[in-house]
Amino acid sequence: MTLLTTAGRLDRSQSWLARTRASASNVFFMPYLSITGMLEALEVYDRAIRRVGQRTGAAVFEAAGVVPGDGTHYADSGHFRDAGSRRMAAWLAASLINHPGFRALVEARR
Repeated sequence: MTLLTTAGRLDRSQSWLARTRASASNVFFMPYLSITGMLEALEVYDRAIRRVGQRTGAAVFEAAGVVPGDGTHYADSGHFRDAGSRRMAAWLAASLINHPGFRALVEARR
């Protein structure tokens, strides 16, 4: 089993203005959450993914920051443009190929 932490345009290290822009579509779909609330929800989700990985032995890949949180890579708060999709796919493929568990699985199937 493979698990991914969140990868999104919204990031706690951004300036207030950048956070506001990065969360625009999230605010539309989740008007009941503040930007701070959204950040906290993402962090809670990531902690849960890490705990599941630790308890089950699943491979957990930390996806935060893999794709730059800009308009070139994201169409909105959480959906990639082609450049973002390509970057995430390349990173995930390389991460899987270099993971010992994945390599063992491939070798076992030969």
